[in-house]
Amino acid sequence: AEEEAELQAEVDEQIADYLEQNYAEQIDSSITDEAEKYEAELALLKATLKENGSNFKKYRADIEENLRNTALINKLRDNTVGDITVNNDDIKKYFEDNFSTSATLSSFNSSFSSFIGGSSSAVPAYMPVVKAAEPAEDAEEDAETEEPNPYDALFSVQHLLIKFTEAPGDDITDLAAFGQEDEEFKSKMDLVESRIAEVTAEQFLNDMCFNSDVCEDPGMESEAYQFFGYLMAESLISSYYDGFGNAAMMLKYPEWQPEAEETDDASDEDTETAEIDHDYQRLTLSDGTEIMRVYTNAGVHYIILNTNAWNAMYNPEDGMLRVVIYDGEEPLKDGEGIVTTAGSITEEQLAAMDEAYSHIGDKEAEDFEAFTCKSLYDYYADAALTTAQNEAYTAAFNEWKENTKITVKQNIIKAFAS
Repeated sequence: AEEEAELQAEVDEQIADYLEQNYAEQIDSSITDEAEKYEAELALLKATLKENGSNFKKYRADIEENLRNTALINKLRDNTVGDITVNNDDIKKYFEDNFSTSATLSSFNSSFSSFIGGSSSAVPAYMPVVKAAEPAEDAEEDAETEEPNPYDALFSVQHLLIKFTEAPGDDITDLAAFGQEDEEFKSKMDLVESRIAEVTAEQFLNDMCFNSDVCEDPGMESEAYQFFGYLMAESLISSYYDGFGNAAMMLKYPEWQPEAEETDDASDEDTETAEIDHDYQRLTLSDGTEIMRVYTNAGVHYIILNTNAWNAMYNPEDGMLRVVIYDGEEPLKDGEGIVTTAGSITEEQLAAMDEAYSHIGDKEAEDFEAFTCKSLYDYYADAALTTAQNEAYTAAFNEWKENTKITVKQNIIKAFAS
């Protein structure tokens, strides 16, 4: 009886809302009594229904039937999934069943950027690791495995950016010379370069890269990017401004050299493409730390390697994200380590992971909560529980549907919504 009363009240509420949205402006403005306004609006609705070959009794009955069917289905779901729970083994199985280890560096870069931006719905579960490629299926039996590409190991960088006042045109090939003609740009650059040899790496990062009065990349204002930096590997070079990725690779691997840029046939002067001079320069801070200066179409970048151990979150052998398995509020112990979906880790590794997670999110938001290993566990626990509930409910619903006749009618409100 209580649920039936709630159902009838919801029917009345839907009708009242529809009347307010569609007929309130059509009644005489002199009518101020709420009950009178309702009756006047209702009269207009009844007239519309009659014109369309229907009536209010049928209209209300259709709304009531749809709401009753929805209520029945919700009760079925509550009765079916109410007692379902998941344990650590269920969570581990869910993780292993739903996350492939075939992620590419490009897809990881995309999901990782969303993750450190505070979007828990895009948690990257697998970090690609550099491994030897297996021979093709049709290769000879004694064929050797292809050597891994060491330059596709993920690392990250931070940088200081000074933007050109105006973007260079397509005909500009000497970006350094272009910058020297930009007085405002040149003034900012001279000020930075006068300090390069005088500051330590820590000062360069905190006082220059992370200082919006000096660095013109808004990303460097984010605590997440200050900690995690921009991901880099040889196959991610094209994700950044031309020249930026090359400079980062040369900084990380002094022996690495970019491939020569392809140009069109030089015999055709109309189609020949001149190579852009990015003017790669290696500079040294006061503590001996090397940085790389490079010009791109955006301006000039001073790139520094990121030394924060954000990759402590991942198993270095296979790249699987280390989702810590908890028993209540405490992580399960396995000898001296802590159980995760990717094996055991130490207390020190756990602390490093929580340190990394603490930089994720918008700390300016009122509802901000630091991301932690426990909240990541909760994220996967909720996902595993939802999956188990959906499977149980689908089975129950299909069985119930076979034995129950449900007529879902088009709500006539939709027909007159325009």
